[in-house]
Amino acid sequence: MPRLRSLTATLIPRQILALDGVRDLTVRCASGAVWVSPGNGQDLALTQGMRRRVGTAGKVVIEGMDNAKIEVRWRG
Repeated sequence: MPRLRSLTATLIPRQILALDGVRDLTVRCASGAVWVSPGNGQDLALTQGMRRRVGTAGKVVIEGMDNAKIEVRWRG
């Protein structure tokens, strides 16, 4: 069974965090705002306090729209 992984990151506007080969991905925006592109055409914006399960097995790109702090968890 794939191991649960997590990270906390601070992104500035237009800064990108890319994760490849992730499954059961959950993104929480602790502050600011981010754009999440899971590669399936269902991009979404998250603002402070929002959490979404993306659940992809491919590449996910998270971009800072504002100064943002995020928490990400996935299996991989």
